[in-house]
Amino acid sequence: MAFEGAKEAVLGLNAVKERKARVEVWQVYAEFAEDPILRIDTATDRAKKEGFSYIINIPYEVGNSGFETLIGLRGAWGREPGNWQEYYEDGLKKYREEFFYNGMDVVITDGWIDGQAQGYLEQITRAVDSAFLR
Repeated sequence: MAFEGAKEAVLGLNAVKERKARVEVWQVYAEFAEDPILRIDTATDRAKKEGFSYIINIPYEVGNSGFETLIGLRGAWGREPGNWQEYYEDGLKKYREEFFYNGMDVVITDGWIDGQAQGYLEQITRAVDSAFLR
């Protein structure tokens, strides 16, 4: 449910809705993943095969994953920690790193998505409501 909420939030962003290029949101985990969740290497191979030029890796499972999660993600991507840029957006401190991998531009960013908290709240409310309506 967290993934579905994050996916809705990403696809609902104006920057995404206004893009003419194809945008897809896939569920990817750094390791030990199986369908429908993809491993990073499987996802990048699929993205390259399907003609994507960019990958944006957003850890959706935590509100502000911050640099602790980004350190783990860099290891999964084969990157050394400590290369991220700190910046501020929407009054929040954020972290990101951009690099080239397997022929594609990759951005690793923290989990802050505008409207994310509301998306989580809606998903949690649905889950709670459905549990009590059984």
